[in-house]
Amino acid sequence: WIDRKEAYRVYDRFEEEEITVLSDGNFQIRMSCRLDDWVYGMILSFGPFARVLGPEKVRNEIKSRINSMKKMYETVSF
Repeated sequence: WIDRKEAYRVYDRFEEEEITVLSDGNFQIRMSCRLDDWVYGMILSFGPFARVLGPEKVRNEIKSRINSMKKMYETVSF
């Protein structure tokens, strides 16, 4: 799921057949790809404007990466 505010990125990044425009104007993306750091980075680059609906393995990896980043900011002092 990607927020409609990111429409320009959705149409730049994804193929037409991967994009479904939902009734509220937001997007659902269905894609097949290799799961690697690039894919997770791309998902995270949408920040709070994207949410992984599935598969659960990908949702869990995104949550794990977000938690790791959060911990870095909680424990680092300068």
